[in-house]
Amino acid sequence: MDKKTVFVKTSKGESEAKDKGGALSGELKRALFLIDGMSTFEEILKRAAPSLRDVLPNVFSQLVVGGYLRDKDKPFAEPVIATPKIIAPGSSGELDFTGFASVSAPKTVATEAGKQSATSDADATRAHAELEAAVEAAKIKARTEAEAKAEANAKSVAQLAARSKAEADIRAKQDALVREQAEAKAKAKQEAEALVRQQMEMAIREKAEAEERARQAAEAARIKAEQEAARVKAELEAAAKARQEAEAARLKAEQEAARVKAEQEAARVKAEAEARAAAEQRALQEAGAARLQIEQDAHRAKEEAAAKLATQPKTAVQQEQDALRAADDERVKSAQAKQVAEKAEQEAAAQRANLEAQKLADEQAKTWAAAEQRAKAQAKAEAERPSQPAAVETAKPMPQKVASVRRKPLPLGKIAAGLFVLLLLSVVLLPYVMPLSSYVAPLEQKLSAQFKQPVHVENLRAASLPWPKLILEKVTVGGAQELKVGNVEVTFDLFSLFSPVKIIRRVELRDVTLEGASFDKELSWLQQIGANANYPVSHVTLQRAKVSSEEISLPVFSGEIDINEQGRVSKVMLKSADAKFDAALQPSLQDRWQIMLNVKETAFPLFPNVLFNDLTAKGEVSAAGANFVAIEGQAYGGFFNGSAKLNWQKGWQLQGRIEARTVELNKLFPKFGVTGGLAGASNFIASGLKLGKLGDATQMDGTFVVKKGVVNGIDMVETARGNRQNGAGRTHFDELTGSFQANGRGSHFQQLKLYSGILNASGSFDVNGGGQISGRLSVELKARAGASSLGLSGTLTEPVLRSGR
Repeated sequence: MDKKTVFVKTSKGESEAKDKGGALSGELKRALFLIDGMSTFEEILKRAAPSLRDVLPNVFSQLVVGGYLRDKDKPFAEPVIATPKIIAPGSSGELDFTGFASVSAPKTVATEAGKQSATSDADATRAHAELEAAVEAAKIKARTEAEAKAEANAKSVAQLAARSKAEADIRAKQDALVREQAEAKAKAKQEAEALVRQQMEMAIREKAEAEERARQAAEAARIKAEQEAARVKAELEAAAKARQEAEAARLKAEQEAARVKAEQEAARVKAEAEARAAAEQRALQEAGAARLQIEQDAHRAKEEAAAKLATQPKTAVQQEQDALRAADDERVKSAQAKQVAEKAEQEAAAQRANLEAQKLADEQAKTWAAAEQRAKAQAKAEAERPSQPAAVETAKPMPQKVASVRRKPLPLGKIAAGLFVLLLLSVVLLPYVMPLSSYVAPLEQKLSAQFKQPVHVENLRAASLPWPKLILEKVTVGGAQELKVGNVEVTFDLFSLFSPVKIIRRVELRDVTLEGASFDKELSWLQQIGANANYPVSHVTLQRAKVSSEEISLPVFSGEIDINEQGRVSKVMLKSADAKFDAALQPSLQDRWQIMLNVKETAFPLFPNVLFNDLTAKGEVSAAGANFVAIEGQAYGGFFNGSAKLNWQKGWQLQGRIEARTVELNKLFPKFGVTGGLAGASNFIASGLKLGKLGDATQMDGTFVVKKGVVNGIDMVETARGNRQNGAGRTHFDELTGSFQANGRGSHFQQLKLYSGILNASGSFDVNGGGQISGRLSVELKARAGASSLGLSGTLTEPVLRSGR
């Protein structure tokens, strides 16, 4: 079938389409309804239902055959029965019926017969009979063919109708089956949703009941514990009272027993003392009598012996004793005289030694003075006559001639050792005893010229061990004494002291105080430490340095300063005493400093309320401000990164951007009852007339996302259902997104979206400077149709959620 054919309905088709015929099946009638008289068969095929497209060509063929449709571009005429043409008999005189297929119309046959009627009436009669017979035969044949064709068409239509009916029955059954399946599926889905909703409601109800039971159990346990505690307390108090009474009774009994025992013991002791006193009295009396008797006997014996000795001469023993006593007296006198002589000899030897030492010191001083004069003369001669080294060599033996003049009885080794010891003592002790106050003024002038600022030194002293050094005390730099140093220790290289360029091994600054208001100027002053080419220094140490500022609190730190060969500072390293803060600075082009700050387990000075586990900031410092191009940190269980610019030309201004990842909200806002993992980004700007007032005008603008969290204090599900009036409880969510703007007057949270398994919520709220909340939320529960409007009020610590307006 040509797809470009345009079909139109016949009158029969129009009648059937208007349900006046009722002979077509549903499929044929559906195809008949697709005919609009303008669309091609291809367009009708595209517009037809999928179930009709495969059989549509056959259906259209049947409709065309049945006379319901026709081709619009072909002429249409009702079918007529053809009449056979009368053919004149030939010479044979026989009729020829082979030309019936091309029989002409009755009018033509009549005309031919009329023309031949004149010739023969007999022939006309015979021809008329033959014509009638032929017409009758043609009619019979046409009728037979029409009946066969009609029967075939009827059979085909019946078959098509039967097939269409069968297909319609099958489609009806399929549609019924699909409808039943859809209804069953919808019913199963509704039942499943109802079951899930029922289970969810049951779970929520069970959870609420469990929480209520737990609360009641906790309350009962608390009451029981309080009662038990009261009972135990009463029992303990009763027991304590009983113990106190028993203890008091026991103490009273013990005191009574002790009193009785003490009285008994006192009586016993008194009796024993009286008995002992009586016994002692008796013993004393007996001893006195015995002693008196012994004294009397001794006195009597002594008188008898004296009377006997008076009458007898001295014996030899007594004479020997007298001689020994005289010898002892003489020996004591000689020993005393010997000690006096030895003491006088020692004093004389000490005087001789002192005189010799003084003489040796004078000679040594003269020798060193002469040697120094010769060294100066030699240096001058070398400077004047560098081309005559021989003359210098001839001058070298001169110290030997001077030394050879002095002849001492002491050995030369001892003389050399003494000279060396004296030299060491003079070198070591001379710096400690020599007054240096006269050198303070020239030193201040040199330092002022070097630093291009007034420099004041209160005291100057020297030391020689282990390296020669100068110590400057209470040093100030600047017209307003902006830089103060309690102690400056300059250590020289020993071997460069006698050369024009005196190398400084190290400079140590102790108790350094820098004024925060002029910190940039003080940094430029410190760069002048190595500017003097005659006193090159490569390393400076800072001890107990601090920045004095009323606006910001900075820790006391120590540090190291490295100076390059050109006398410029190449690196500055600073570290706090507790090792929680350190900084590194390197000079850059055009009076700029590259800076890197590290903070560990402490607050950054610009953000005193934020405790960082770790913070690193890299940037550049100039006279106009600081630009931190990379800031990375860890705090509150998450990670931060961003950048910031600090400008102090016209007041103080800090602006930048910060991004956060996996920050734990319960650590960031512990008082607000919100948990979850926070991620977000924000632009910020803070300004103030002073550094300490930097947070007076702060603005933030950013977005945030919170994953897997809980909002404590409000229950959106129960409040949306109307089960709770004040909305107290908690709300679990899978994700919370939104944007915020914050300034000194309050915060604004907008475009809030909250998602969880059973609800979706959106809305906004504001927080004023006092922490008061006001806003609205739209909550949609998945188990219910429609959205609930909830009002949010209260405070950040105690939010209130209510349904309705």
